[in-house]
Amino acid sequence: MYRKIVSVIILSAFVSYLVGCTSMKYLSRDKISEINQKQSVWVMLADSSQYEIKKPQVKGTQLTGYFGAEGYREIDISEVESIGIRKRMSCFRDFYFPKVS
Repeated sequence: MYRKIVSVIILSAFVSYLVGCTSMKYLSRDKISEINQKQSVWVMLADSSQYEIKKPQVKGTQLTGYFGAEGYREIDISEVESIGIRKRMSCFRDFYFPKVS
């Protein structure tokens, strides 16, 4: 019986690790320099269109990267309304050891 309980706990911890919890951190246009060295970011433009940009880089006043099916593209930073960066969280720690206020 003890073995089953331990194996269920270990299995649930492993599955929660594999699933991975993520949240989005939104940045304003002022903090656009923080997106360098990220795999991908989500950008909302002034015209309310949204794009996932792979391998983003800031070059002067241009934001460059791969815009999905559109391929490599450059947009002016003044067109950017907000930027979302995926942030990985620890599901295991948050689930098994919740913060107590």
